[in-house]
Amino acid sequence: SKSKSLLHDGSSDAFNRLTEKAIEQRRLKSVHEAKKKLMDRQKKFHGAALKVLVDNTKIISVDHAVSQLEDNKLFLHLYLDSIFHKNVEWGRKHHTMQVQLYAEFDPLRLLKFLRSVEDVDLDYAYNICVEYKYLLPQAYLLGKMGDFEAALDILVDDLTELTLNETKSFIQEFASNDKEVWNSLATKALTRNDFLSDLLDILPLIEDLDVRDIINRIPKGM
Repeated sequence: SKSKSLLHDGSSDAFNRLTEKAIEQRRLKSVHEAKKKLMDRQKKFHGAALKVLVDNTKIISVDHAVSQLEDNKLFLHLYLDSIFHKNVEWGRKHHTMQVQLYAEFDPLRLLKFLRSVEDVDLDYAYNICVEYKYLLPQAYLLGKMGDFEAALDILVDDLTELTLNETKSFIQEFASNDKEVWNSLATKALTRNDFLSDLLDILPLIEDLDVRDIINRIPKGM
């Protein structure tokens, strides 16, 4: 497999690719944290205006406020985020648009938002996450769309900071009863040295999995 050759071909190129992925993940994490700090400051700065709008939706409807804020995307995000936390139903028709706003201004909370709503356009949301290179939301959306193998590829091959148990918990959200997904995870886990210590702990939890077969497939020297 692609992941297996990446980890076992012994080449400096393979090591460099893994290193580059780890560096990119750390860079994006730093960017996300910086954006979160900016959002926290902006919420404090615009707090009074936001409160007036959110508390008076009967006078200034959500749709009207959104139409007036279209040219100020930062404030629009802050407003719709506040509406979302006040009453999720009030801004339901704008949830798909919010995906792009969270991606641009508040990426650390994008996945939580996606997990909280059921009415976003999944293809649109996925394309936004690809555009911004947000891997965990990509994996989540792929799982929601039923493309479990592609989700696993991201979780195991790209998100190298995830532990096996974290990956397992993530998969349980969208494919807890899919035997093929668990078999794929176990197989992929064999390509990650850092997964092997946890592999034996999770195998008994995977129903109808041939544990002996998985153990026999562990590469020598790992």
